[in-house]
Amino acid sequence: MRKLFVWSAFLLALCLAVPVLGQAEFQFETFDDFMAYIERIAAADASAGQALVDELWTYLLETDQQPFVRQHMVAFMYRGAALSVEWVGDIVGWEADYALPGAPVGQTDLWLLTVELLPNARIEYKIIINGLDEWILDPANPHVVASGLSPNSELRMPLYAVTLVTSARDEVTPGTVTDLQVFDSANMGYEIGYWVYTPVGYETLDNLPVIYFLDGNDFIDPDLGGAVPALDNMIFDGWIDPVIAVFISARDPNNPNRETNNRRESEFLANDLYAAFVAEELVPFIDQQYDTNPAARVLVGVSYGGLCAAYIGVVYPELWAGIAPLSPSLWAAPQIEMLYLEAPLLPRRYFIGHGYPDWDLVVTQDGLDLLASKGVYVMYYTTVEGHSWATWRGMMDEMLAFFFGRSLSG
Repeated sequence: MRKLFVWSAFLLALCLAVPVLGQAEFQFETFDDFMAYIERIAAADASAGQALVDELWTYLLETDQQPFVRQHMVAFMYRGAALSVEWVGDIVGWEADYALPGAPVGQTDLWLLTVELLPNARIEYKIIINGLDEWILDPANPHVVASGLSPNSELRMPLYAVTLVTSARDEVTPGTVTDLQVFDSANMGYEIGYWVYTPVGYETLDNLPVIYFLDGNDFIDPDLGGAVPALDNMIFDGWIDPVIAVFISARDPNNPNRETNNRRESEFLANDLYAAFVAEELVPFIDQQYDTNPAARVLVGVSYGGLCAAYIGVVYPELWAGIAPLSPSLWAAPQIEMLYLEAPLLPRRYFIGHGYPDWDLVVTQDGLDLLASKGVYVMYYTTVEGHSWATWRGMMDEMLAFFFGRSLSG
């Protein structure tokens, strides 16, 4: 699909076009050039070294080069008095025990960590100061991305492909999204919230495919899942057929406290009652209320929700034309493997997506082979990213096109 490639040479040219104090000294053509300057700082006395840091820092901030990147090499930096500075994020699975330690540079307040990344990677990270429990955003990096818990600092490597489809466009008339609706589930014994998206011109359309999003409260958030503008844009551009979308909330509709209001673990971990709610209660209700095509119904989930989508797909295979488990937490319900091995029937199409294997939850080759052996048509999509909403948002166009590309969704 349409991507915007951000080339380091282009960015560097833009940076060098801006007058900057001492810029002639800071035209680092290679990472080795940069490290030579760092060595110069380290060798200087305290006063001279700090002056060199001040000049370098001004240049880096004014040219938006913090972290500093050349080709596949990255220099993460932090300034401040500290006993220790560590970096945690996608590249260590967000495990504090594996946080990468920085080193002080000479007698200055500069801390440095150098790492090697693939040139098309995108990572999210935070900084830990003095081993404290509080993880902070990189104060010198203006690029911040929303996540399900709290914002993270973001680094995009030079060849990372930026997805534009989840950004709202002025020329695109948006579809309609209901207010939060409430379904009183007999299976779950409580109320479950959901939203319904209908495409532009719904009143004149019929027999529409439906895509169900678990974690709908996050998929409907433009800063997290970005599903609504993606649907609007792709329908407008003719990439996909008009689609109805149902966003099922994983939060108590009567409890507005986001921090304590999370039902994901109780609902998503191979819960038969929740599967029955989706398949036996909500789906028939939506089919009754909207003009739907039961033969073109898709279920999507991420992480625990990816596990849940895979589980509902194998338990109720006749209901679904497609299943999209994104970075599924299959480890949380190991019984699902046997269900798939013994399944006489599966939904006919699966979109399986995840980030970089060392940074994200993946579906193994054995799992892909099992699906293929049962006649499932699989699209397997990976990126060099971690376990995050930005990763899944970036797959939205490929996933929607796979299921609902013109003439495919019927």
